[in-house]
Amino acid sequence: MPTASQRAKYIEIFILTLATIFASIELGLCIHERININDLAGSSATERLDYIIFCSGWTIIFCIVWILAALMVNSGILASPTPHIVYFVFTAVLWLAAGFLWRDETKDNGCDFGHDMCGTNKTIQGITWMQALKHVIGTITTLRKMQSDTKAKSDAVKMTGDYSDDTRYDTVYLTDRV
Repeated sequence: MPTASQRAKYIEIFILTLATIFASIELGLCIHERININDLAGSSATERLDYIIFCSGWTIIFCIVWILAALMVNSGILASPTPHIVYFVFTAVLWLAAGFLWRDETKDNGCDFGHDMCGTNKTIQGITWMQALKHVIGTITTLRKMQSDTKAKSDAVKMTGDYSDDTRYDTVYLTDRV
């Protein structure tokens, strides 16, 4: 039976895989939409689509890096939860900004929820919000993994009595000795 840390790792890999798949879909939709409105070069719509294309590319590249790191690396900076949290939070902020920018763009152009002709725009917006949510969930999952790792280490120290890794006890030992 997998430990809590292993389950969190599998959930994180699953979330990253979903993020990669949906970022690829988003990339295709945005490039298609960008080509269709190419005559509006320099407009706010094209600039916002370019930003979403950047977010999609960013997500695809870094999700693949994190998936490979989770599968291949057991120690070092890529195995540490801190860079994962930084990535998830930063990318969630990027996607939230993309969602708000695209929402404003579609409302400014009369493509509100009452129109059926704006299906692609609604899809782009929906995937944008979903990406932000997935990265927030990824942050929470990584924090839970960090918590379970800390608890497992603490339990192992209590069971074995080996406090050599715990700097608190080293400090107490040194101060008692002096």
